[in-house]
Amino acid sequence: MLINHTYQPADSPYYGTHAIYLWEGCMKQGIYTNKILESIGARLLSLRAFNQNHLMIHADICEGAAAEALLTHFFDDPLVSYIHIHNAKQGCYACLVERHSLL
Repeated sequence: MLINHTYQPADSPYYGTHAIYLWEGCMKQGIYTNKILESIGARLLSLRAFNQNHLMIHADICEGAAAEALLTHFFDDPLVSYIHIHNAKQGCYACLVERHSLL
């Protein structure tokens, strides 16, 4: 099912909604730690890194197989708070990647 989703609700020039797919039988949101999903790894991706003020400070496109390296590169910048991943061809929002602090 194709629906519209508010993926960037922040009060920012980057406020955004776009189409996302919900798959039949999917009943809950997935939360993954230190893992790139197969569905992400097989696509051309657009990664957009945001600071704590919800302003985009880095952006790039990569094949899914290179996503982990690009995520690491973006998070090497201490100003990056979170990253949005979009499917580059259709522009559909795929997921949010957040910085995880160690205790």
